Amino acid sequence: MMLAITGCVVHAEDADAICGAGAVSNAIEVEKARSNNLVVELAIDTAAESTVEPVVESETPVVDDDAERMELEWVKNHLDKYYTDEEIRQTAAVVQAEDLMAYSQTIWSAHVWTVLNRVGRPGFAQNDSIIGILSAKNQFSTYKPKYLEKEINEDVLWIVKDVFARKILEKMGASEEMVGRTLPADYCFFKASGGKYNNFYKYCWREIYNPFKSPYNPYDN
Repeated sequence: MMLAITGCVVHAEDADAICGAGAVSNAIEVEKARSNNLVVELAIDTAAESTVEPVVESETPVVDDDAERMELEWVKNHLDKYYTDEEIRQTAAVVQAEDLMAYSQTIWSAHVWTVLNRVGRPGFAQNDSIIGILSAKNQFSTYKPKYLEKEINEDVLWIVKDVFARKILEKMGASEEMVGRTLPADYCFFKASGGKYNNFYKYCWREIYNPFKSPYNPYDN
């Protein structure tokens, strides 16, 4: 062990003879203190390094189709949070009267989208609500008591609820595939097509759209 005593460096075994016991004792204490300080500083540095957390880059979230479908089902089971029973029932009654014989989920859904596309759209009377759109003069010829009072077909009612729920998802920013529109947002009109009970949908009566060709059609027929 080497000790530094008043400017000179000697071996520990020679220190007593050269400098006296007191000097040796003091030098040893100084050396111990210096060693302890080094240990403390090393411990502090090590602790500081251990508390530094690695930076993890965030990844773009992946949309889970199953999760979205669960969300669709949740909305369908809580439609009362977004629509009234009368909005659902009257829409179903009008769709049923307009095209029940088509017996096509795609055609029925397109009817429902026609109604929803008119809500809030300039140029349509009473466009502040679904009931307003349905009951507006010269809009839906089947909005009459004799149709509204009929028992609603369960399949038609299911489609109405399904489209209403998809509209909510659209407002929430869901993907086009998840929303599953069978009619673009700017198509607001329809007419019967040659007695085939299928309807084509027009925008301002100029452009014809076939709901069956929708790339996002979620229905089987």
